[in-house]
Amino acid sequence: MLFVDPDSIEGIWLRSTIAHKITIVPDSHVLPAADALRSFCESPFSTMDIGAWVRYAVASLCAGPPPARQPDERITKVLDLIASSDDLRLSLEQVAATVYLSPSRFQHLFKQQVGLPFRRYMLWRKVTRAMIAIARKGTLTAAAQMSDFADAAHLTRTFHQMFGLPPSLLMQGDLFVVPSPFDTIAKAA
Repeated sequence: MLFVDPDSIEGIWLRSTIAHKITIVPDSHVLPAADALRSFCESPFSTMDIGAWVRYAVASLCAGPPPARQPDERITKVLDLIASSDDLRLSLEQVAATVYLSPSRFQHLFKQQVGLPFRRYMLWRKVTRAMIAIARKGTLTAAAQMSDFADAAHLTRTFHQMFGLPPSLLMQGDLFVVPSPFDTIAKAA
């Protein structure tokens, strides 16, 4: 599985290319990326690096070049605040006040810029933090605590609702967190 952060360049690119929630992608787009992933898994240090694979996989699913991103500076400020916050129990009203917007205007602007409603995005961030915590700590209880879920059962229910899988599956293999290769390219340019 490849989870793509919706506010990353890749997420925006995928959303602009894949218009429907359920989309059948032609084999000709999927097979080259699947072959590259298989090669990476069989011999991770002698093939392309994982960042290059992510770039290749997203490019094979998308049409045209990555979008030029011109985010609203208020939303960028909020995304930076969320990324740097230890506490993910931020309310819509709290965050809207930090960028001097009414909650309704902030909610509209956030969804327009990020592609997800604020509360859904916050849940995504919690689940993302939980996935990383599961990989590092190896227990659902520690992951739930580190990612602001009430308990392991709450984390398990939420994870299952989002992905249709129990989070315990993450404890059975390796989990790689790959920084956005497209953001790296944009900064280098």
